Amino acid sequence: AAVFADEYDQIVLRSQGDGMQPFRTLVLGKGGHLYVDGNPVRYVVSAWRDGASWYRKWSDGWLEQGGKVAGVGEAEVTLHFPLPFADTDYTFVQNVEATTLYAGVFYMHWVEYTNASPVSVTVYGGNKSWYACGQGG
Repeated sequence: AAVFADEYDQIVLRSQGDGMQPFRTLVLGKGGHLYVDGNPVRYVVSAWRDGASWYRKWSDGWLEQGGKVAGVGEAEVTLHFPLPFADTDYTFVQNVEATTLYAGVFYMHWVEYTNASPVSVTVYGGNKSWYACGQGG
Protein backbone atom coordinates (compact mmCIF):
# COMPACT_ATOMS: atom_id res chain seq x y z
CA ALA A 1 0.00 0.00 0.00
CA ALA A 2 1.08 3.57 -0.58
CA VAL A 3 0.14 6.76 1.26
CA PHE A 4 0.85 10.13 -0.35
CA ALA A 5 -0.44 13.67 -0.85
CA ASP A 6 -1.54 14.31 -4.41
CA GLU A 7 -1.41 17.51 -6.48
CA TYR A 8 -4.72 18.64 -4.90
CA ASP A 9 -3.37 18.33 -1.32
CA GLN A 10 -5.53 15.29 -0.70
CA ILE A 11 -4.31 12.39 1.39
CA VAL A 12 -4.41 9.21 -0.71
CA LEU A 13 -4.13 5.60 0.47
CA ARG A 14 -3.81 3.17 -2.42
CA SER A 15 -3.78 -0.59 -1.93
CA GLN A 16 -1.97 -2.90 -4.29
CA GLY A 17 -3.96 -5.04 -6.67
CA ASP A 18 -3.32 -8.76 -6.91
CA GLY A 19 -4.18 -9.31 -10.56
CA MET A 20 -7.67 -10.55 -9.74
CA GLN A 21 -8.66 -7.49 -7.75
CA PRO A 22 -7.69 -4.00 -8.92
CA PHE A 23 -6.14 -1.59 -6.45
CA ARG A 24 -8.45 0.32 -4.11
CA THR A 25 -8.11 4.04 -3.38
CA LEU A 26 -9.17 5.92 -0.25
CA VAL A 27 -8.96 9.72 -0.51
CA LEU A 28 -9.43 12.27 2.25
CA GLY A 29 -10.00 15.56 0.47
CA LYS A 30 -10.27 19.17 1.51
CA GLY A 31 -13.15 19.95 3.83
CA GLY A 32 -13.06 16.42 5.27
CA HIS A 33 -14.70 14.78 2.23
CA LEU A 34 -13.99 11.05 2.04
CA TYR A 35 -13.96 9.01 -1.19
CA VAL A 36 -13.48 5.29 -1.82
CA ASP A 37 -12.58 4.43 -5.40
CA GLY A 38 -13.80 7.90 -6.45
CA ASN A 39 -17.22 7.56 -4.80
CA PRO A 40 -18.20 9.88 -1.94
CA VAL A 41 -18.68 8.23 1.45
CA ARG A 42 -21.04 9.65 4.07
CA TYR A 43 -20.03 9.43 7.69
CA VAL A 44 -21.27 10.68 11.05
CA VAL A 45 -19.54 13.94 12.00
CA SER A 46 -21.37 14.56 15.27
CA ALA A 47 -23.62 12.54 17.56
CA TRP A 48 -25.31 13.29 20.88
CA ARG A 49 -27.57 11.50 23.34
CA ASP A 50 -29.18 12.65 26.57
CA GLY A 51 -31.67 10.16 28.02
CA ALA A 52 -34.15 9.36 25.22
CA SER A 53 -33.21 12.41 23.09
CA TRP A 54 -30.54 12.03 20.42
CA TYR A 55 -29.23 13.26 17.08
CA ARG A 56 -26.78 12.25 14.34
CA LYS A 57 -25.26 14.74 11.88
CA TRP A 58 -23.83 13.32 8.65
CA SER A 59 -20.96 14.64 6.53
CA ASP A 60 -23.34 15.64 3.70
CA GLY A 61 -25.49 17.78 6.04
CA TRP A 62 -28.22 15.16 6.61
CA LEU A 63 -29.65 15.26 10.12
CA GLU A 64 -31.43 12.49 12.05
CA GLN A 65 -32.89 13.02 15.50
CA GLY A 66 -35.41 11.45 17.81
CA GLY A 67 -36.64 10.95 21.31
CA LYS A 68 -39.73 10.54 23.45
CA VAL A 69 -42.43 13.01 24.42
CA ALA A 70 -45.05 12.67 27.13
CA GLY A 71 -48.55 13.81 26.32
CA VAL A 72 -51.84 13.74 28.16
CA GLY A 73 -54.99 12.64 26.34
CA GLU A 74 -55.45 14.63 23.16
CA ALA A 75 -53.60 17.72 24.39
CA GLU A 76 -51.12 19.47 22.11
CA VAL A 77 -47.44 19.15 22.96
CA THR A 78 -44.76 21.26 21.28
CA LEU A 79 -41.71 19.17 20.60
CA HIS A 80 -38.46 21.13 20.21
CA PHE A 81 -35.78 19.47 18.08
CA PRO A 82 -32.29 19.20 19.62
CA LEU A 83 -30.90 20.75 16.39
CA PRO A 84 -32.73 22.84 13.78
CA PHE A 85 -33.49 21.62 10.27
CA ALA A 86 -32.71 23.80 7.25
CA ASP A 87 -36.43 24.21 6.50
CA THR A 88 -39.75 22.40 6.96
CA ASP A 89 -38.97 19.84 4.25
CA TYR A 90 -38.20 17.05 6.74
CA THR A 91 -39.81 13.71 7.55
CA PHE A 92 -41.43 13.29 10.95
CA VAL A 93 -42.83 10.00 12.28
CA GLN A 94 -44.12 9.04 15.67
CA ASN A 95 -44.84 5.81 17.47
CA VAL A 96 -47.77 6.09 19.89
CA GLU A 97 -48.20 3.91 22.96
CA ALA A 98 -51.75 2.60 23.27
CA THR A 99 -53.25 3.14 26.71
CA THR A 100 -56.55 1.26 26.45
CA LEU A 101 -57.30 -2.27 25.22
CA TYR A 102 -53.81 -2.72 23.76
CA ALA A 103 -51.88 -1.12 26.63
CA GLY A 104 -48.12 -1.43 26.22
CA VAL A 105 -48.38 -2.19 22.50
CA PHE A 106 -46.62 0.22 20.17
CA TYR A 107 -48.07 0.91 16.76
CA MET A 108 -47.43 3.36 13.95
CA HIS A 109 -50.22 5.71 13.04
CA TRP A 110 -50.76 8.63 10.72
CA VAL A 111 -48.85 11.59 12.09
CA GLU A 112 -50.97 14.54 13.06
CA TYR A 113 -48.92 17.63 13.61
CA THR A 114 -49.15 21.35 13.06
CA ASN A 115 -46.97 24.41 13.34
CA ALA A 116 -44.04 22.63 11.71
CA SER A 117 -40.92 24.73 11.74
CA PRO A 118 -37.22 23.98 11.41
CA VAL A 119 -36.93 23.98 15.23
CA SER A 120 -40.20 22.45 16.52
CA VAL A 121 -43.47 20.69 15.73
CA THR A 122 -46.76 20.42 17.64
CA VAL A 123 -48.07 16.88 18.13
CA TYR A 124 -51.30 15.61 19.64
CA GLY A 125 -52.03 13.29 22.54
CA GLY A 126 -50.40 10.38 24.29
CA ASN A 127 -46.90 9.24 25.03
CA LYS A 128 -44.86 8.72 21.91
CA SER A 129 -41.45 8.07 20.50
CA TRP A 130 -40.50 10.19 17.49
CA TYR A 131 -37.97 10.32 14.68
CA ALA A 132 -37.26 13.14 12.25
CA CYS A 133 -34.79 13.42 9.37
CA GLY A 134 -33.90 16.01 6.76
CA GLN A 135 -31.27 18.54 5.78
CA GLY A 136 -29.65 20.13 8.82
CA GLY A 137 -29.74 23.88 9.37
